[in-house]
Amino acid sequence: MFALGLQIYNYRWDLKEGHYTENVRGEEAVFHCQGSWIIMVAWMGRYFVVQIEHQLRLIAFFIETIINSIAGLKYRGPRAIIKVIATQVYFTGWQAFWMIAILAFIISAGFVIIMHNSMFGFGQLLVTVKVFYTVVVRELGPLITALIVIARSGTAVAIELGNMKVNREIDALISMGINPLDFVVLPRLLGGILSLIALNIYFLLFALIGILVILVNVKNYPVSIVYHQMAMNISLSDFFIILAKSFLAGLIIFTVACYQGLSAQRSPTEVPVVTTQAVVQSIAIIFFWFTLGSFFYYWLVNN
Repeated sequence: MFALGLQIYNYRWDLKEGHYTENVRGEEAVFHCQGSWIIMVAWMGRYFVVQIEHQLRLIAFFIETIINSIAGLKYRGPRAIIKVIATQVYFTGWQAFWMIAILAFIISAGFVIIMHNSMFGFGQLLVTVKVFYTVVVRELGPLITALIVIARSGTAVAIELGNMKVNREIDALISMGINPLDFVVLPRLLGGILSLIALNIYFLLFALIGILVILVNVKNYPVSIVYHQMAMNISLSDFFIILAKSFLAGLIIFTVACYQGLSAQRSPTEVPVVTTQAVVQSIAIIFFWFTLGSFFYYWLVNN
């Protein structure tokens, strides 16, 4: 079906005639569609190709940013971008600290109460802690943190760069011999990645505090037993997963936000459009790669 969709992608849908057409050596080849299913397959193929092309553009944009930044270090030191990186870390990481902390505590506490009350008999504590690490620490923590950063910082970066492009500030930087990828994109990208790593560490710490408080003060387990179970079930792979997802989320969110912000042209009305596209695309890409990564991780563990 996808192969057929990819072939139909090369044709255009003629609304007047009700068929696909393509110019081949000056002659128009007509492909009549028998039934509505072919339209659905064509749409799937077209959507699939467009998404692949967009992913490749984002990768090329990121590689070009890194190459230009490395080349720019030869002519100027890192001082020019340190202030921008610090500002981005402050806005993305520090200002979202309490939001992440409160959400981590509430989510972990609610999860532990529901999970513990759903089981009876021997092994309640052991199963609760194991499922907590799997669901909250590995999966929900990085995902919720990424969604919060998209809502707060991803939109802000897209709006900021979109306004800079519309107001010709990007053109002014270019006219002064300053590469926008080096001076504008890279600091926000690095600051965003560092902020995501810090926020996920915050989430982990307050989630552990939440499960400890509930099990000790609500479920009346001894502190030593709870601490022992928590220490026995956490592994080094959990930290690697958190760091990998944090890095990937920061890379995706701020690459997409910068790319969409710089794609605005000359009209101020384009800024809300590129901001919406940045949010939707960031969420879709993160869900895709997080799901794919979790699938391969558990497949490798079980095999």
